[in-house]
Amino acid sequence: MDIYKPRWRIEDYHLVLKAGRRVEELQFETAERAAKAIYTHAAAAVRIVALRDLARRHHPDVPCTEALSESEWRAPWTRIHKEPPSRLAPPPSLRQAVPWIGRMGGHLGREGDGTPGARTLWRGWRDLQTLVVLYEILAP
Repeated sequence: MDIYKPRWRIEDYHLVLKAGRRVEELQFETAERAAKAIYTHAAAAVRIVALRDLARRHHPDVPCTEALSESEWRAPWTRIHKEPPSRLAPPPSLRQAVPWIGRMGGHLGREGDGTPGARTLWRGWRDLQTLVVLYEILAP
């Protein structure tokens, strides 16, 4: 049974890597270039699954800066609240910040919906990366 426990995390990692990051669609002239691209996408897939697990069950009440950069939480805050957070504002918890990313991926956030899953997080993560770039360009 202990061997079977991590199976679903591995399945979710592969879901994010294949469907979310679309590594099967990558086409390169050499195996070396393909391997480098897969390593990059694999790191993002691991981060998304870990973010989900941290917010869901492992450490939901720690500051989100344990898993997200300043821009990665300040950008969605600004989008949702229509104004940037105060520079003195403490970062929200992972329990608060991860649903913001899920919301960008289509998670409705209704009372019974629970926390976003891997699929909605990878969709939201994609949009978050664009939002972070814009935030960093436009932030005072």
